[in-house]
Amino acid sequence: MAGAESNSSQIVSDFSKAKIGIALALLGVVFTTHPLISDLGPVGFTIVGFNLKIVHGYYAFAALLGCAVYMYAIGFVRTKPTYWLEIAGNTFYSVAMLVPVFYAGAWLVSTAVGWIIDRVDSVVIDGIIAVIGWGVSVSSVVYLVSKIAQRLNAKDSNSTDAQWSREGLEHIGAAQEMFVKERYELAIMEAIKGMEATLLRLLARKRTLPEGRDLQTLLHQVVGLRLIPPVLDMAIKNIVLARNRIIHKDLEATRERAQVVVGTVAQLIMYVDDFNKGVSSSEDYDQNQGIEDDPS
Repeated sequence: MAGAESNSSQIVSDFSKAKIGIALALLGVVFTTHPLISDLGPVGFTIVGFNLKIVHGYYAFAALLGCAVYMYAIGFVRTKPTYWLEIAGNTFYSVAMLVPVFYAGAWLVSTAVGWIIDRVDSVVIDGIIAVIGWGVSVSSVVYLVSKIAQRLNAKDSNSTDAQWSREGLEHIGAAQEMFVKERYELAIMEAIKGMEATLLRLLARKRTLPEGRDLQTLLHQVVGLRLIPPVLDMAIKNIVLARNRIIHKDLEATRERAQVVVGTVAQLIMYVDDFNKGVSSSEDYDQNQGIEDDPS
């Protein structure tokens, strides 16, 4: 029964797993192509006085991917989620993805600038054209990096939200099954796990996940951030108290209590899903929903 709580509030989403897998696969390609890149030696081009060699881009690509994977790894081993590590990893990842694009664009700019310089007999104009070309290349890369990083951060958040949602639905489904089988204590414990996953889902949206899954801590943070309507706040507090009494054998897990707990958690999950879709607000819920909030 105490197993309703876990040692960690972290969850690795499917998107994060795929992202890290792709980064590792690309690093594998980098190491595989190292002999070929080494043979190219000084091959490169010059733009605005800078000599960009292919080998420089190769090492930059490998270093950025390595930094991204390292940031993800540090975030994974930490007990408390640290979102700046995820953001930093996504930024390194985004820059790495654009290294080949930057080199291709810089080569095109260098070629175009060289063609113009060959036909314009003016040092000043040649310099202006070269600087403009370089500025366009750099500003384009910075813009694309910010867009890709934002996309990665959004996908991370959405994927994590979806996985917490699935976990909550799985537990409430198991609770309803236990209720039908008249195993009321197990039904209450499964419903508590579903409530726990849903509270973590709410906190994950605000990027304020705590180190553990202590229900009192989760509830305190959720209430402090006003993420649930007052009617659910009181109901959940009573459920937590009832759970503690049941665990310590001070309260019997009756059919009526199990029905209230399972029903309240199901409504909490429904509220979060509706609010996520923009179907309702806290005020709408307070006015339109009625629940029996004292299972004890």
